[in-house]
Amino acid sequence: MSIGIQGLVFVGSYLVLPEYPAKDRRLSYLGMFSSMAKFMVKEPLVVQIVLVSIAASACYTNFFLGHAHLLARRASI
Repeated sequence: MSIGIQGLVFVGSYLVLPEYPAKDRRLSYLGMFSSMAKFMVKEPLVVQIVLVSIAASACYTNFFLGHAHLLARRASI
């Protein structure tokens, strides 16, 4: 069933997503950073979501790395 769902998502993505991203030749590297700074000011909720996501990923990684370390240490005794 999961293979069928993955296939359905793949076909749906192929039909919906564009083949290549639109390129704005007028946008420079510095312009890209300034637009991101403007986006951070306009959408502070997105910044909060990213910060919470980073913290959750750190906790998740710390939990499993700590347990893997403890299990490996116990197996070597």
